[in-house]
This record gives sequence, C-alpha cells and structure tokens, in this order.
Amino acid sequence: RPENAQELFNYRHAKLRETIDRTAEDAKQRFKIIQEPSEWSLLVHAKIVIAVFVLNNFIKAFNREPNEVAIKKENDVEMREAQDTTNMKKLRDKIAEEMWKSYVPVDAQ
Repeated sequence: RPENAQELFNYRHAKLRETIDRTAEDAKQRFKIIQEPSEWSLLVHAKIVIAVFVLNNFIKAFNREPNEVAIKKENDVEMREAQDTTNMKKLRDKIAEEMWKSYVPVDAQ
C-alpha cells in the first residue's frame, strides 16, 4: 500500500507502463510498419504510432483483422522541442499530489 504521493504515483506509473508495453507488443506483431526503421520524420512517426494504436484498439474491440493500410510519406516537419526536465518534474509532482489527494486505500472502502 502506498505511503505517500510519490509511491502512489510510481505504482500507477508502473501499472500504466505495463499496459502500454503489452499494447505496443501486440501492435508491433500486427503492423509491420512499426517493426522496422524508416526514413520518415519524427512527426510522421508520431502520427503513425497514434494511428497504429487507434487501429489496434479498434481491431481488439471489434475482433476484426485489418486490411493493408497504405501510408504516404510526408515532408519532414520539425517537431517542437519537449519541455525541459525541471518543468516535467514539476508536472509529475503536481500529478502525484492530485492522485494522493483523491487516493482511497482499498482497505478503507
């Protein structure tokens, strides 16, 4: 049982990571486009990954196999830079505190 906000955040983060890893492995087996390196830009890769996950979830929900999907190569587009580490740590801490405020231990229910 988590004793503080950071432990709760870490626990939930780990569970989410497990789910994402399982889903990614399932999608990789189903869609060859994400199995091998390509020459597309980072932005196009991001769009492909989102599309693959959406299609994978749709297929799982409706138990259907996909037809071949053609994806056109797009012009390279610069992806904006990610926030710096300090801002991400602040965001993580804020999320952890909000989780902790709403946390109800299982044995307290």
